[in-house]
Amino acid sequence: MMRLFFIVALCLFNTLTAAEKQKPISLFVVIPSYNNEQWCIENLSSIITQTYPHWHAYYINDCSKDKTGGMVDEFIKQYNVSDKITVQHNEERHGALANIYSTIQKADPNTVVIIIDGDDKLANKNVFRTIAKIYQKHPEVWLTYGNYLPMPNERKRKSICQEFPKEIMEQTTFRRYKYVTGHLRTFYAGLFQLIKKEDLMENGEFLPSAGDVATMMPMCEMAALGHIRFVPKILYIYNDANPINDFKNRPVQAHCSHLIRTRPAYKSLRKAPWKH
Repeated sequence: MMRLFFIVALCLFNTLTAAEKQKPISLFVVIPSYNNEQWCIENLSSIITQTYPHWHAYYINDCSKDKTGGMVDEFIKQYNVSDKITVQHNEERHGALANIYSTIQKADPNTVVIIIDGDDKLANKNVFRTIAKIYQKHPEVWLTYGNYLPMPNERKRKSICQEFPKEIMEQTTFRRYKYVTGHLRTFYAGLFQLIKKEDLMENGEFLPSAGDVATMMPMCEMAALGHIRFVPKILYIYNDANPINDFKNRPVQAHCSHLIRTRPAYKSLRKAPWKH
């Protein structure tokens, strides 16, 4: 079945537009992962079957105590995708935010980063193509977010994602507004690299929770002058079943979120300093 997906993907590559072939958007996929032996295969399968070819993924196995590391290595070997996925096995656990930060620092500022948690998966095989088209057709866009479905669906926890009101954008009061910039989160690496490291930390350590809030708040503030795009189409499947999800430890999540919201807002940018 997996080989059939590869054949289909190869055929669909021939349907790419001339612009997609000549000036492709390069996607830099970051997969932070810890103890995901139940979900890592579905996660990776949803990535390698994407019809858009211009991507490379960085899988960070954060010192998992289960079989995640071995399963990921075997998957990459079995499907011969070592040229598409780079795996990092941490000898010590650093936490998702630390891994995301250090990985994106290595990226070309002009690549588009896509964050996919190691227990989640993409909603369909055209997600990368959808994201690439947005950035290609709309060069003013620096950041996108939304939308997802929970898994298992019977829990019926709705997506938090929605478009920002106009006044929030104009006044850049994101830190006083509810959090709406959930998965799928994408942005230029150059935008992320403008975030001050200390704004992602407390007492010299990366925040243990609410890393999405910590990174999206400053990026939205910098991109507020017409550079944010909400994507209402379902592109992501969020795993509600994982017992270590941030929202299942409300006190820690609430503390980190409050801390982030009390910090000074970033200045909105009129131009992208990473673009030349």
